[in-house]
Amino acid sequence: MDIVKHINYFRCNIRGEYFPGEIISKDNFVGFYTYLIVLAYDENMAKIISINKIKKHNKIKHCANTGIIYVDNVFELTYDTTHNCDYNELIFFSHDELVEKDYYILACINNKIDTILEIYSDKNIYLYNELGLEIACICNNIDIIDWFINLYINYSDKLLTCCLYGHFDLIVKFCNIDSIIENNCYLFRIVCYLNYLNVSQYLYSFIISNTTHTFNIDMYDICNNVYLICCELHEIYHNYTNIINWLHNIINKINICE
Repeated sequence: MDIVKHINYFRCNIRGEYFPGEIISKDNFVGFYTYLIVLAYDENMAKIISINKIKKHNKIKHCANTGIIYVDNVFELTYDTTHNCDYNELIFFSHDELVEKDYYILACINNKIDTILEIYSDKNIYLYNELGLEIACICNNIDIIDWFINLYINYSDKLLTCCLYGHFDLIVKFCNIDSIIENNCYLFRIVCYLNYLNVSQYLYSFIISNTTHTFNIDMYDICNNVYLICCELHEIYHNYTNIINWLHNIINKINICE
């Protein structure tokens, strides 16, 4: 298959942690390392594709939401070489002895505020706050997220985490708190490339309602560029019809308004 202009191969190095040991007949928690090669528009899209794909791996698909999956590194590969996009083996390791940080992470995974508060009595736990919010965003634990936000921890950069893990309710929640238009335009591009139609529509409406007519003209260029790239993505994944049609209608409406 010919690779279109904006699409390329990416290698994603993946790490899983805090999965049940029964996967490999262990009593304690286990993690794993592996990598996937995927076709995507950019690194962010490569991350979401690799996360969704690894969750379907036979070894962990029955417990994919009980641990945490990270994409540690993403490398763009040359597309004039044939790459294997199939699953790779998972290399497992054991969490032999849990320490305070591990219990804190598990509490964030399992939405256990009481446990976090117990550990929080140690002043050193402040070092874990950013990590705790990141994990809460990955696991979509609203109560924990609200608790962290009340501590005035920076949440703006966690919007991307919410996008990568498909937590639309969190994207909406954070966008209403953080109305920085430049951030939302960036997110708009990402969610379109990831084929999240509902949240793309929400973000578009949010941006338009919080900007002037002058900025709407800029939205024409943004939407037109996103439309062209989504058309190219459709040639590979064949499931972008709805978002392509919506973007096409948006572009026409902006044209008429001008």
